[in-house]
Amino acid sequence: MRHRPSTVPSLSHQQHAGSLHDPFRLSPQTYWKTESVYNEPQPVPTGIVLQQHIEPSFSRRIDLGNSRQNVPLPADILQNICSQDFNITLRSGPSDAIFVPRKTLCRVRIHPLTTSSSFPQCHRVVLSLPLDNILELWQFQCDPFTFRTLVNEHSWELSSPREKEVVFEDFGGFLMRRIHDCVTNDARFVATLTIDPGCNNACLAFEEIVHGYRTVSLLNINFRPVPWDAVVKDISQEYARLKDIQSAIKSVLVEGLDLTSKQAPQVMLDVVENVRDRPLVSWTQEEIYDGIPVYAQTIPLKMKIGNADSQDEKLTFTIFADAMDASTTKSYRLLISSPNDIMFKLESGDISQVEFYELTRQLKVSHHHEVGKSKTRTEILGFHPQDGVAGGVVGVLARDFLSGVGDEPQRYSAELRLEAIDATPAPINYNKYHESPPRPTAFHPKRNRHAKLIFHERVLFRTQEMLSLNLHEADPNTLAPVIQRKFALIADDIRTSRHRIMALLEAARPRRDPSLYSSLLDTLGVWVSSSGNGPMTIPARQSASSRLSISSTPGKKVRIPIWKGGSSPARASSPSSPTSRSISRPASVSKSATQFSSLGLKDTMISSIPQPLATRTTTSENGQKVKGHLYPDGISRGGW
Repeated sequence: MRHRPSTVPSLSHQQHAGSLHDPFRLSPQTYWKTESVYNEPQPVPTGIVLQQHIEPSFSRRIDLGNSRQNVPLPADILQNICSQDFNITLRSGPSDAIFVPRKTLCRVRIHPLTTSSSFPQCHRVVLSLPLDNILELWQFQCDPFTFRTLVNEHSWELSSPREKEVVFEDFGGFLMRRIHDCVTNDARFVATLTIDPGCNNACLAFEEIVHGYRTVSLLNINFRPVPWDAVVKDISQEYARLKDIQSAIKSVLVEGLDLTSKQAPQVMLDVVENVRDRPLVSWTQEEIYDGIPVYAQTIPLKMKIGNADSQDEKLTFTIFADAMDASTTKSYRLLISSPNDIMFKLESGDISQVEFYELTRQLKVSHHHEVGKSKTRTEILGFHPQDGVAGGVVGVLARDFLSGVGDEPQRYSAELRLEAIDATPAPINYNKYHESPPRPTAFHPKRNRHAKLIFHERVLFRTQEMLSLNLHEADPNTLAPVIQRKFALIADDIRTSRHRIMALLEAARPRRDPSLYSSLLDTLGVWVSSSGNGPMTIPARQSASSRLSISSTPGKKVRIPIWKGGSSPARASSPSSPTSRSISRPASVSKSATQFSSLGLKDTMISSIPQPLATRTTTSENGQKVKGHLYPDGISRGGW
């Protein structure tokens, strides 16, 4: 790398291959998005680093004050995330004699090609095993550096820098096509996940079984564990995304039912839902808590994270007792959760009788009593709800302060001070011999942050602190089953709503009521495919101006060179070869190349869902207008 200080040349006159101003440059289209995702880079006022150890088409100006460790987490970008579940063979170690391989479900979530001021190009691939541990994630960040390493490791024959850039921009689609092969033809295309027990790194390998006896390696991707702070962020955002999808599909179902009841109410009698192959999660199933809940209330308060400014939040406070009756109850416990964040769980320790009296030592206790019959402090405070005058732990915390914050905000106020999350990974240093050191340990500790809950009371012109309680984050081992159950409830609700939508469209067939079917299709079309019950459709990558002569004649298939593997001409000419399919892909949408099938996986999770949900209207193969192009097919309860 070569440093050039102070003077920064302008890019306005550069016309090299791959430049943003090259008139023959392929516009950066991806398989999930039709508009450009690049922005014109802003001039850097300080020195720059010229990346001359890679091709010029991947050269981007990077501020010297930034590094790869300072790149914002791509998990912040929720638009156009593609998620797919498929079956894999899991190997917990390199030796089959010690670790017996087994079949399990794997989920791959691909974040689109993103841009940022510090590092412009990056795909983020997140891998998880939802049936084993939903809170354990691995990730692979494909930037120009790691992509060049991937090309060298696989000995891919990408001759020109322009061809490398095209393949890099379509890396998400290239990976999804490998997953698609495993889903549609699991007898021929297989995937194996090997986890190194020493450093917890994972390697996802895609292979092709030729003629039933010969194995050909297609793609190997090395994943590294996601730090716990980023896991919390990923799970929270994925839960919020599914909640938005649940709300949208239920709203669409209500609109469809309302439209049917107004235009043709007799059709409602013919609505028959499909028979389910597995029971749903019961909505009346009780959650398992460590204790007996005795009080719960949601109140607004100020939450301060680190040194940032305070922000208004609504949190749910629940008090648990360790026994059913007062005679056997030894302690109470306070749990704070957020209705909008599934990973937000703060709890206090066990509040015993001694700790409760120490907690309330700042309170001035008094009681109206008759002469000669005074009560002690412990008799006034009590410990159980039916004891004393104050009502013990529940009376002081709940009926006095928590209820006061909700009912009398002009007098009572509460503030929650929480430690900040530092998700910056440790830098990787290299020695003077340019040898890569051993990878740092991949076991990221699940750090329990500490917090403090403070109650204030304002009387006349004075505000004073009345009570403070120390809290800590809940144990991640106890969060996993609760989070998995909540995801299962949402997945079952989405699947139930989709079954009802499909049953409603089946009852209003075009031959029976064409006008109603057309109206329902306009309302519910974002959740169905062109065939009415297909799982998912992926639009072909559209190409703008390029060096190729591309005609826009309707109905004519135009082939664009996207990928060139190392196969022989005879093998590449075979229609069943994966490399032959990827060497020249039709730009027009065809049924064989643009649909996912669930033959290899009977009940997939959410294959892919549009984000945002409202997409433009497209024309299907049958000439019908359908809104959107990505649809949730089957949702597996076990996957969550």
